[in-house]
Amino acid sequence: MAEFSKEEILAIVHKLKGADLSDIDLRGQDLTFANLTDANLARAKLGGARMNGTNLSGADLTGADLAQAVLRANLNNADLTNACLFRADLNSAQLRSTKLRGADMTRCSLTHADLRRADLSGVNLARADLSNANLRGAVICGANLSNANLQDANLRGADLTGGDLRSTDLSGADLTGAGLTEAKLGGADLKGALLFIAAMRNANLERVDLSNTDLSWAYLYGANLTGANLTGADLRSAMYDIYTEWPEEFDPVAAGAVRPADD
Repeated sequence: MAEFSKEEILAIVHKLKGADLSDIDLRGQDLTFANLTDANLARAKLGGARMNGTNLSGADLTGADLAQAVLRANLNNADLTNACLFRADLNSAQLRSTKLRGADMTRCSLTHADLRRADLSGVNLARADLSNANLRGAVICGANLSNANLQDANLRGADLTGGDLRSTDLSGADLTGAGLTEAKLGGADLKGALLFIAAMRNANLERVDLSNTDLSWAYLYGANLTGANLTGADLRSAMYDIYTEWPEEFDPVAAGAVRPADD
């Protein structure tokens, strides 16, 4: 437990760099512009707290309760492993190289957030709003992104292996070089997305809207594209094998896709 009372903490809130505030209860408090760099806030109760402009870079927020908190803050290199961020407001937040493994981010708002190289493995982002977010190089393996909004998001080189992206809006998203092996994308909207050299081995793309999508040089080995809309999609040099399932009457060869000779 922290050695400070709540009143004392609020009184010196701008001088808490590196402080031990583990297990503290600051629910609903205003921590705007506080300097909590490298602070220990493990298991802290911060639900509904206001942290606009707060510096939480390098802070330990493992297991913290941040449900419905306003966190338009600097969280670069922070550790939010297993934290609760249900309905939290992280719009335009800085989350570069932040650890978010196993966090509950259901219905979280992350529009224009910077999540470059963040670790989002196993995170629950169902129905979250990540439109225009920067997730370049992020690790999102096994995450639940079903029904999330990733419209126009930057996912270049992101690893979404085994992720659940069913009914997710990825229209206009940049997935160049992204890893989507064994990802579940049934019913997703990918129209106008960039999937150049994306790895989609054994991905489920059933009923996905891929109209006007750039799939050139993508790896589609074993992918299921049954019922997908490929109108206007660029499949030049996209690679597939005997296990790739195409929409009925679709001719991948005519579309420019390539099946290796030794397949």
